[in-house]
Amino acid sequence: MCSTIWPTLDEATLYQFEGENFGKDDSDHNNHLPVMPATFIALPQRERRKNYDVDDYYRSQSGLGIKKKSTGPREPRVMKVPTLYDFQFYQEPKMLVLLEKKLQLDIKRKDHIKAIKDAKKNEDQVEKDDPSNEETDLDVHSRAQSKTDEPKLSEVLEQELEEMTLSRKDQNELNSLEEEGFGDFKRQDFKYFIASCERFGREQVSAICDEVAMLTGKTAARIQQYYHVFWKRHSELKESQRYIDRIERGEKRIKRNRAVTEALAEKCAQYTNPWLDMTLNYSPGSKGHGFTSEEDVFIVCLMNKYGIQDSDWIKIKDEIRKAWQFRFDWFIKSRNVAELQKRGEYLTKVVEREMAEIKAAEAAEEKSIRAKITSSMKKKGAAKKRNSTSGTSSAKKRKTK
Repeated sequence: MCSTIWPTLDEATLYQFEGENFGKDDSDHNNHLPVMPATFIALPQRERRKNYDVDDYYRSQSGLGIKKKSTGPREPRVMKVPTLYDFQFYQEPKMLVLLEKKLQLDIKRKDHIKAIKDAKKNEDQVEKDDPSNEETDLDVHSRAQSKTDEPKLSEVLEQELEEMTLSRKDQNELNSLEEEGFGDFKRQDFKYFIASCERFGREQVSAICDEVAMLTGKTAARIQQYYHVFWKRHSELKESQRYIDRIERGEKRIKRNRAVTEALAEKCAQYTNPWLDMTLNYSPGSKGHGFTSEEDVFIVCLMNKYGIQDSDWIKIKDEIRKAWQFRFDWFIKSRNVAELQKRGEYLTKVVEREMAEIKAAEAAEEKSIRAKITSSMKKKGAAKKRNSTSGTSSAKKRKTK
């Protein structure tokens, strides 16, 4: 028979087990110790913040302290003169004078509007507090007549407010100066314009206008207007030389790409079937490792077909992966775009050097041919001169005889 003594329903608690009470309420008749020893240190309760703010956390960690939120009314925003950027090509000295004058008038108008509101509020309050019920009809008539004779303060302030505007001359001048500038051009629009000039060169006006119009959402006519003003007044920019240097680097790159393209075309034009018949004249010891002559010829032909821009190398890589002659050549098929581009730069130098040597040889040959022609013509002229002098001397001798 089980010896376990189960407590009754009234005596049962959650701290009793097998007839022993493990609760904190220790009693002398139950000889047992409390669950928690007397030497136990009570840990502090974790403090939880109700509203977690990332900015406040980093402020406290960096030692700046938590920014106190202002509970009072927000201060009015200070009015400032609009910022004029140099790439907007305003006539800045004149514009700043007129804008400063307009700003002072706006500040006065703002103070006047506030004074008008206060005056109307006071007038309404006076009318409410006025004991009109005790007045006779004659007093009401006289008070109304005095009101008509003496204008209210709010009406006087409203009349002064209407006069607080720029003169017609200043307003017209300000409008004309704003129309001359390009206030709709933001800094990002200006960056797009410089990048397009660098990409296409300053001479390609239509390409620049079309691309910038597509990127900025403006019309091509507006971009063309900005183009002419920029190249007329670019010296007014603070960093004018940096922008011009950037555009000139782009033009040099375009010129270099054009020269490489012409060299590749001339190299491929030397052969009936350049894909099979072309040969490359490597300089001694600079062929490189990994790439074969067949692979180099294939890359040169693809550069002549697609071009050498950054976007063209993706097409070249796809053509190499699909080429049947390289279906088992895992070296070239596993090259990425950067490696193929680096190899292409080396091959363009090889082709350019070869074409330069050919042109130099042709120029030397042409020079030698011209030298031979001039020397032969000189000899013929000297012979004719000798023949003419000998003929005249013999005729003189016959005459003397």
